[in-house]
Amino acid sequence: EKRIVVPKMGRHILPSGLQMSMLHPHMSRAKTTSLRPQEMLAKEFESHIVIGANFHVGEHVEVWDGALGQRPCLQVGTLKHRTDFEDNKLKIVDQGFAFLRVSSLNKRVVKSEASFYSNDTNNAVLLDREHVFADLLKSLGLRPRKK
Repeated sequence: EKRIVVPKMGRHILPSGLQMSMLHPHMSRAKTTSLRPQEMLAKEFESHIVIGANFHVGEHVEVWDGALGQRPCLQVGTLKHRTDFEDNKLKIVDQGFAFLRVSSLNKRVVKSEASFYSNDTNNAVLLDREHVFADLLKSLGLRPRKK
């Protein structure tokens, strides 16, 4: 929090002076996996770096811009394992987290590297929504609603 200045919702100025946008669009899966990152880059045309969260597919796409340099978009999969929604729709999802390293010079991206790290579905602890919510209420000193 000490290193990031937030000028407007969803956009952050990094210590390097680069602008980073973070989005969570509510959109369904596309036939072409790079379509969503391309749309996010187009929408956030003033940002050097664009991060899209909670998609079914992890993706890294870059586009060259004469003023901003190389513009990476990192679309991150989900951290949650095996929901009824995915299972009932026969969806396969990318699970895990991603890492993006960006090198810049004079507020222009000159190099970026992306890595995706999966977590093992077979060893994952599946969370019960009701249990998590009940624990949250308890930690806040609140009682659960009666059904």
